[in-house]
Amino acid sequence: MRVKVSPSREHERGVSIALFAIFLVGLLGAAAFTVDLGQSWMKRRNLITATDAAALAAAQDYALGGDGCAGTAQTYVADNYGTTTAIQCTAPSTGESGYVTVWAEANVDYIFGPAIGISDNDISSSTSVSWEPPNSVGSGLRPFGICLDFLNEIGPPVEGDGVQYVIEYGRDDQSTVCGTDVPGNWSVLDFDGGSNPQGEINCWVEYGYGAPECPFGDDIVINPVPYVGGNPGAFSNAMKNQMAALLNVDCFILPVYTVANDAGGGNAEFNIVNFAGVKLHAYKLNGPQDDRYFTIEFVPCVTQGTGGGPGGFGAKVIGICAVDATDPSEC
Repeated sequence: MRVKVSPSREHERGVSIALFAIFLVGLLGAAAFTVDLGQSWMKRRNLITATDAAALAAAQDYALGGDGCAGTAQTYVADNYGTTTAIQCTAPSTGESGYVTVWAEANVDYIFGPAIGISDNDISSSTSVSWEPPNSVGSGLRPFGICLDFLNEIGPPVEGDGVQYVIEYGRDDQSTVCGTDVPGNWSVLDFDGGSNPQGEINCWVEYGYGAPECPFGDDIVINPVPYVGGNPGAFSNAMKNQMAALLNVDCFILPVYTVANDAGGGNAEFNIVNFAGVKLHAYKLNGPQDDRYFTIEFVPCVTQGTGGGPGGFGAKVIGICAVDATDPSEC
């Protein structure tokens, strides 16, 4: 028996097929356009990484006395992203403190977008990075104290002037405020308050307090002023290999103290008020304590930590202070 389909049912079927075809085209178009949007998002993430790297490198150049906008920023954007349509690098002020902003723009070609009349998209990113003297240091701090009174007596020193200064180890070589009348535990500092075996002190000398290779406590923060104990007899030939390695380091950070107190029991205690960037040129670890010394030059040096310190002796920290902001007020 044959069943006859009415014309109205055939019409409905045809309409359904047509509507489905239209829906399918729209669905495939939306899915394809989503691929383009995903690619644009990924490209912008890469551009953000590039401006972050460029601004950090440019800020380090400025912190070390160079010009980060002269080529460093452009090189880092190109190395981390590739071809861009525009790059801008600006540093409103330079000196001991300041900030630099790197802005970059790039064009992303769409693969499926032209089918709906959208062929490409412009993306951009900006990053601002500040440099300033540290209020705290969390990595690379070496355990040799420098007395602020000594620094004031010699100038104070100017970072990068090439002048070398001899820091003497013996207590009798220091002014009274620097600890002449403080017994024991002179010169080498005990950052974490532990038992400080020689191996731990040697690790701080070679790699710095806070380095992954060494035991580590809290960051050394100068506001409020911390009091740090001393280590007895540590400045000796027991650290000769580490001091030799330190000669090859371009720069490192030393703590600056104002007063050495007698903490009782024949132990010294130093209050840390600043940080200095230095390069080691020579040292003497043997013989009578009063004959031991190290010779340093004050140089610009970037370390890890937080900003807001008094400055004046070359130590700097850098950090991202604004992103995609026309007014980097946090810088």
